[in-house]
Amino acid sequence: MWLIRTHHASWSSAGIAAYVISILVLILWWVPKVQASSLSAKGVNAKDVFKAENDARVTLAQILGGFAVLTGLYFAWQNITTTAKNLELANKNLELAKEGQVTERFTRAIEQLGVTDDKAGDDGGVQRTPPRVKHRNNQQQNTKR
Repeated sequence: MWLIRTHHASWSSAGIAAYVISILVLILWWVPKVQASSLSAKGVNAKDVFKAENDARVTLAQILGGFAVLTGLYFAWQNITTTAKNLELANKNLELAKEGQVTERFTRAIEQLGVTDDKAGDDGGVQRTPPRVKHRNNQQQNTKR
């Protein structure tokens, strides 16, 4: 399904691009003709009308090309900004993953040492007694009885 959507989106984008390019070509052809037609109505010779039409076409093409470059620069800037934000988020996620890994390793190490939570103190802390000491304490209590 994902491939179909991507394929459809690329055809839509290609269709839109073809439409825009067609409109731009028509503008480059039609607008200079309209501008130069006023010269031919005034009795200017055909060679000068053709030159004026061609000059208008060159100027319009430069304007449209400059607009295309500026649009490309804008989208490139947006892409760079988005990439920088994604990099910042990835670095934060990496730091969180490192902290979680350290916590997980510490917890496993404590479990492997056999440290248990015997009782909570008044301050909410946990008194931890290693198993060997606990075993000795139990032996001492059993011998006292």
